[in-house]
Amino acid sequence: MAHILNKFKDNTVIRVVVEGNNSSLVIERARDKAKLVLKAVKAYLNDHMSIHDPNLLFDLSAFALIKKVEVQGWHWSWKRKREPFKLTIGDHDKKYLDRAENNYQISRNFDSKLRARYERAAYWMGMSIEEEEFDKKIISLCIALESLLVSKNDKRKGEVIAYRMLIVNHLVEGSFPEPFGVMAFYELRSEVVHGSSLFEATYSDYSKLHYTTRKTLFNFIIIAEKNGVKKYDDFLKVVESTENIELMKSYFGKFKGEWPKAIISELHERLSK
Repeated sequence: MAHILNKFKDNTVIRVVVEGNNSSLVIERARDKAKLVLKAVKAYLNDHMSIHDPNLLFDLSAFALIKKVEVQGWHWSWKRKREPFKLTIGDHDKKYLDRAENNYQISRNFDSKLRARYERAAYWMGMSIEEEEFDKKIISLCIALESLLVSKNDKRKGEVIAYRMLIVNHLVEGSFPEPFGVMAFYELRSEVVHGSSLFEATYSDYSKLHYTTRKTLFNFIIIAEKNGVKKYDDFLKVVESTENIELMKSYFGKFKGEWPKAIISELHERLSK
């Protein structure tokens, strides 16, 4: 234990109290509370004219000490700090790089605005991988989906993303991905961005949304190439054909609740234009 205590010697310690009966979850919640404290400290220190952002890039230690109430002694935990694993790109990985190169070449046929949408989506998907906190990963993926599926004229972004995502994947794969998970993630994104929620997303949430976003990006490119799409308006004409909108009305008409009702209302607006 002495060598662990040396990790804390002459260092600043954050003390937090957390209730619970699952040690692993309690430790994670404690680390989340410590992150809040640390970020607040950074915000206040930044008010000092001689302290700048690079001075404040310190982070939580990988080590933590735990003292259980009414139990003698201490124990410790360790959480691996984020750093890259070694990755060797071999022949078996070539198909993934070939797809990236092929999609990039297809995007060069787009006009500058459509190409920028594709590039922003790929950028924010990459950002979701680099972010550590799952809330931020979800936010990055929602931005990626917006880059692909939402125009500035769209008022209900969550509803539009849900049905366009369904159409894009259906046109290529002939199946309907689960749409309401995307709406739930988009609602979570709004809660985090607007300050009403924090530390809500999980690894499972991130994994599901990343899969959906990844498939949508790949199918976006397939549809664009197959239909000779150069501009975003052309892409929307393919996706939002009368046939596809009617298909979505039929699909969402099978569900009850506020989300299906809102999506159907949006689809009616599309048909009336």
